[in-house]
Amino acid sequence: MKNLLLFFTSILLAGIFQSCEKDSDSSSDSSTENKSIITSNVWIVTDLTLDGSSVYDLFFEDCEKDDEVTYKSDDTYFIEGGQVKCDPSDPEVIETGSWKMINNTTVEIDGDLLYIESINSSRMTLWNEDSDGTITKLIFTSI
Repeated sequence: MKNLLLFFTSILLAGIFQSCEKDSDSSSDSSTENKSIITSNVWIVTDLTLDGSSVYDLFFEDCEKDDEVTYKSDDTYFIEGGQVKCDPSDPEVIETGSWKMINNTTVEIDGDLLYIESINSSRMTLWNEDSDGTITKLIFTSI
């Protein structure tokens, strides 16, 4: 999971994320519903793709693949190490940060804008496009 944040940081350093203007007439009910889905579940990243090709195994060590991400309604999140520890002395909470719903199709995680491609109570796909047109997708599964 640490690699995930490093990955997004490196994307930001490589070029500014292109942002798509979203319609401002988005229903606040949808935004509230999506936030409720996000905050009502504990998530595990189950895939990471670049332009449709999985690079999950390149960016996630085996010990990170069961790390649990919890997004809280107070716009904070934390990541807990799963059963498989990278280091036996790792703390249970290995990372904290901030997040918020921008609208019903956009979230901001630690300052990075990501767009909701799909979301339901068992799966969430977030994506972004960097300045060279590369589409990055994160696929989460709830546990």
